[in-house]
Amino acid sequence: MKLDEIVDTLDMSFENLDDDCDDIFGRLLKSTGCRDISEIRSDNLLKPEIKKKHLAEWLVDTFDIMNRARQALRIAKATIGKLQNEAISDKASIISLQNVLIEKQNCQLREVSQTVHSEMKSYCDIVKQSCGKSGATTETIRKAVKSVAEEEDRSKKLLVFGLTEEKAENLKDSVTNVFESVGEKPSVIECVRIGSERPGTCRPVSVTLRSADMVRQTLRQSSKLKKIDQYSKTYLAPDRTKEERETHKKLVEQMKEKIKSDSSKYHYIRGKTVVSVERTPKP
Repeated sequence: MKLDEIVDTLDMSFENLDDDCDDIFGRLLKSTGCRDISEIRSDNLLKPEIKKKHLAEWLVDTFDIMNRARQALRIAKATIGKLQNEAISDKASIISLQNVLIEKQNCQLREVSQTVHSEMKSYCDIVKQSCGKSGATTETIRKAVKSVAEEEDRSKKLLVFGLTEEKAENLKDSVTNVFESVGEKPSVIECVRIGSERPGTCRPVSVTLRSADMVRQTLRQSSKLKKIDQYSKTYLAPDRTKEERETHKKLVEQMKEKIKSDSSKYHYIRGKTVVSVERTPKP
C-alpha cells in the first residue's frame, strides 16, 4: 500500500473512532445524568435504573473501540518507522550528492588554477620578450602587462557593422538575432554603439562575448550574412588595434588589385597575406 493510501486509511479510522467514542459517551452521560465524561464514577454506573444489559453493551462497544484504536496505532507506528527510514535514505542521498558537487567544484578550481598558471606563464614570456636583453624596468614591465591585458580584452570582442540603429533599441536582442541567423548562440556579455551619432548612418556595435573561442567561431560563420536578406548589408569583424586596422586596410587594397588583374582566381585574406587559388569549375 502506498503512503498516501495509508494516511487516508488512518484518517478514516480515527474519524470513525471519534464518532463511536462520541456515541458511547453520549449514552453514558444520558444514563448517569452527568454533564461531562470526567464526572462519571463507578457509583454513577451502579444506579438501580442502569441495567446489566446496558453495562454489557457499553463494555463490548468500548472493547471494540480499544481494539480498533490499537490496530490504527500499530499502522501509524509502522508508517512513522517507514518515513524515518526514508528520511535516513534521503539524507544519505543528499550527502552523496553534496560529495559529488564538492568534487566537481574541486575539479573546476583545479582547472581555473591551471588556466591562471598558464596565462601567467604566457604573460611572463611576453614580458621577457618585451624587455629584451637590456633588462627589465618597472615602466617596461608595466607597458608589457598592459599590452597583454588589452590584447586579451580585444580577443573577446568583435564589431558589428550595418546594424540598423533605432532610438529605443534593445541592442543585445538585435545582436543576438544576428548571431542566431548564422547558427551561433554565443554568450553576449555587453553591447555598445561606438562613435558619434550622425543622421542617416548606423554606428558600429562593439560586442563582448564570454570567450575568445566564441568570437572566432562566430566570425567563421559571418560570411553567411550575405545570403540573408535582412542582414545582407551587415557584417562582422574582429576588434583590431589601430596598427592592425592599417595592416588590414592595405591587405584589402592588395586583394582588390589582384581581383582586377586576375579574375580567374579566387582571392581572399588569410592571416597577414592575400591568398589566391584557382576557382573550382562548375560541373
